[in-house]
Amino acid sequence: MSIRLRESVRFQARGTTPDGYGNTIDDWANLAPDLVERAAIKPLGGDEAVRAQRVEAKTKFEIMVRANAATLALLAEVNRAVNTRTGETFNIHSIVNPDQRGRYLAMICTTGGADG
Repeated sequence: MSIRLRESVRFQARGTTPDGYGNTIDDWANLAPDLVERAAIKPLGGDEAVRAQRVEAKTKFEIMVRANAATLALLAEVNRAVNTRTGETFNIHSIVNPDQRGRYLAMICTTGGADG
């Protein structure tokens, strides 16, 4: 399996921080701030749905990264990937081992719709 990893992604998860007034704010936090992985990002298709009297478009993507100690350690925490070149965000729905050899991880993601 030969894959061209032309993009770079950073992984994020939801976190809470105090706002200084006794409340907390939900926000995205980079997991392992210095971790940027090379990736192949491939669109798989899209759909549109009418919700609350407006059209909501979603596009499905597959993000492929090399499996290594850093990416395997993040599996339980990752909710979102961010393309470091374009800033586009991808909500991660599932992570699979496509070649069953542990060389790559494929993340099925969507853009559009709710963020996270």
